[in-house]
This record gives sequence, C-alpha cells and structure tokens, in this order.
Amino acid sequence: MQILDMLRDERTAAGIKYEDAVSGSENVALGRKLASKYGGLWTVDADDAAINAKYEELISTVALLYVSTTRPGYKQVLDFSTMHCLTSLYFMPVYFEVLSTEQKARLLHAHCMAVLNIYSAGGAPQLFVTPEHTAEDARKVVSGPHGESSNPWLEIFNDAINHDDIHAPKVVRTLWRGDILSALQKQNKNSTGQKTPPVNWLFIARTTLDTITMSSFYERSDERNKGTRFWDRGMLGYDQFWEDREKS
Repeated sequence: MQILDMLRDERTAAGIKYEDAVSGSENVALGRKLASKYGGLWTVDADDAAINAKYEELISTVALLYVSTTRPGYKQVLDFSTMHCLTSLYFMPVYFEVLSTEQKARLLHAHCMAVLNIYSAGGAPQLFVTPEHTAEDARKVVSGPHGESSNPWLEIFNDAINHDDIHAPKVVRTLWRGDILSALQKQNKNSTGQKTPPVNWLFIARTTLDTITMSSFYERSDERNKGTRFWDRGMLGYDQFWEDREKS
C-alpha cells in the first residue's frame, strides 16, 4: 500500500494526463516507467514460504485496491482493469505447481508490476479503505437479500452463478480463495511473519454483485440496460472523472 501512495504523489510530475485516458499510449508508457521505478521496492525472495506470504500480500492488496477507489459521497465504482488484476491472481497457485522457485518469484513480481502500471495509467486514484473493507467478522457487515446463513458464501455463490455479468463469478471465486488463505494464515503457527492487510472478502464479493447490474450479453446501448451499471473504465484519480458520477 505504501508503494501505491508513492506512485500517487508522483502522478502529476510524471506527466500522467486525464486527456490521454487509461488506455492512451502515452499514459501507458508513463505508467510503465513509474512501475519500473517503484516496483523494485516490492521484492520476492526465491523461497517457498516467502513466495506464499507474498502471494497472500499481493492478492489482499489488489482486493483492497479494487474496492476502495470510490470517493466518499459517490455510488460505488469498480474499475474494469483492476478487476482483471484481481481475477487473474486466482490462477497463480495453479501456475506455481509447474514452476521452479525462481520462476514463481519472477511471476509474482511481474504481476505486481502490471498492477502498478495499470494503477499509474489510471491516474493513481486515492484509496478510501473503510472499516467495512477490513472487518474481521464479515457477517456483521454483510446482509444478503435472503437473510443470514450459516455459510454466507453459499448465498454469494448462488447470486454470482445467476448474475448477468460473466465477470462476477470470477471475481467471487478469487475473493473466496483470498478468504481461505486468510483463514489458513491465522491457523498457521509457522508463519513467516509477513503481515498482510486485513480484508473483508465476503463484503467485497457482495459489493461486486450489488454494484454491477448490467448484462454482459447485451449492447450497452440496449434499452433494457437503461439505468443499469457496469464496470468503469476511466481516470479515477482525477476530479474530472467524478464530475458526472452519480452521488450516493
């Protein structure tokens, strides 16, 4: 999280411009330079225990980044590119099964660099991490439409499977993995001591399902999608982006 703060402080000086947009070639190139400058601060030792701890740190940080870029007073915004930074982390342990220790470390660092590049190119938005995002007891802050459940993830899974957007189940699946990792970390007495940011995985999953209401299977201009909400693609770090955003 400290590296994200550093990037934000240097965004303007680096030349990242609102007018060039997130995918603009100039912003992407400048974002890559910032990622290269600060990415070296996030090191990954070629050791299995350290790699597992760094993976947990990365997935936790990206989850908080994904959910916390909405400015106070506005309706929830979820960035499309950051969402993919999160969902792609689900598969990393699968890749680990066939990689050497050194390759695992390089893959983790490469993913971190990609996150920093995308974050920078989007204007390095300020993060507004709330107590709900980091609550230890998720059930106290999550209330689904069907009431309480002995396992609230079951309701989340059901809603994700029936969701109109094809990305929603992937997000939920990744957050569920993060929740499992957090639980295992608490039980692991042989932890490396690596401190990962606390994350309310269940709350972020519910936020995703409640925020994204547009179907992936229809054109956005379709009348049936009027009033629905989709993933945002914009320069969240700039005031101009929020001028026409809906307030809560």
